[in-house]
Amino acid sequence: MSMASDQTILRRSGSSSAIVHSTAPISMNPSSTQTSSPRGPMISIRTGSLIRGFMLATILQAAASAQVRPEPVAANLCEVVASPADYNKKVLSIEGILLPGEHSLLLYSPSCRPRVGSDTGIDAVLPPEWESLRNGKQLRKFLHRGKGASVKLIGTFESGAYSYGPDGARFRLVISEISSVQKASDVPATGRGANQQGGHTQGPSAP
Repeated sequence: MSMASDQTILRRSGSSSAIVHSTAPISMNPSSTQTSSPRGPMISIRTGSLIRGFMLATILQAAASAQVRPEPVAANLCEVVASPADYNKKVLSIEGILLPGEHSLLLYSPSCRPRVGSDTGIDAVLPPEWESLRNGKQLRKFLHRGKGASVKLIGTFESGAYSYGPDGARFRLVISEISSVQKASDVPATGRGANQQGGHTQGPSAP
């Protein structure tokens, strides 16, 4: 934007004088008369706040997702093996006897023991680092002595495959928690221990 300003210039030459009118543009540059706009710093502050808020929301969402676990269903072990399709892929809380075998761990209930023509045994798979879990060391004492233990476990039950584990069990329980461990009564010892390899209990060796 520019404005015209009349300036009167008086020139003297000898005894005569002349008045000259000239029109000179006067620049009106806003940048030269105003301070810098604060919008730049404000935008930077708002952008930084949005980024921090987004990062915090992402972290909280990831933490919440990691903590969400399916609630285990309390179930009777005999009912589970009698109707395996109803419990397939479900997280169960069950009680039974955990017995070390030649190549795997067997889980069963004293109320429905495995027998010829009625294979109710479950191939039990211990999680990695199971000995560091709560009650893991107590369970290790029984298994490495070749003795069965009365346990309460939480894990995912599986059925439908032709067989599970090296001993060909009809069912499998992938254990995620060892809730309790006690001495089991009237359970024959196998005379073998138990070694955990890659989450499975196989090929036991005496301590």
